[in-house]
Amino acid sequence: MTPVGRRRSGSETPRPVLDAAAIERRKPVWTVLSELWLDTELTEGWLAHIARVMHESEHSIDELRHIYLYEVAPVVYGNLLVVAGEWAGFDEAWLHDRIIESLHRRGSMPAALVGRRRRARLRRHRRLYALVALLPRWSRRRRLRSLQRLMTYATEDEWRRLAAMVAALRAEATAARSAPPGS
Repeated sequence: MTPVGRRRSGSETPRPVLDAAAIERRKPVWTVLSELWLDTELTEGWLAHIARVMHESEHSIDELRHIYLYEVAPVVYGNLLVVAGEWAGFDEAWLHDRIIESLHRRGSMPAALVGRRRRARLRRHRRLYALVALLPRWSRRRRLRSLQRLMTYATEDEWRRLAAMVAALRAEATAARSAPPGS
């Protein structure tokens, strides 16, 4: 993953440019992070499973946070805003296609990797963006933060727990590698 050197005006973080290999490495992370937005209670065991997948991905915590906020959340946040949201799990092909389309719209990936784009899906997001845009006195950065909070309001506590679990798993792995053999 190579960060783009230029930023859009008002953009807070550089957007990564993803190739096909980077997308394949991200797919398991996309799948497990999407489970934070399911209409179910996450057990400690399930959070441990998500943390293991995140640990095995070898993305840094900052990269995982970026994936959580800018790749997965914009696609699945609406599930927790509806009365009867998805609870069994998102279809992986659907999820991956939507995230790839979202990345393409934001210019984070080459057009050749996307295939056909479906614009009808934008309608749901346009309403939300329009609502946030009604706050004219707020800066663009503050409006984006408000939108981000809306997308992650119900998952932020789990994210913090997952980040701590991944950090602990990585510390254990580092300690195990640096321990002398036979101890």
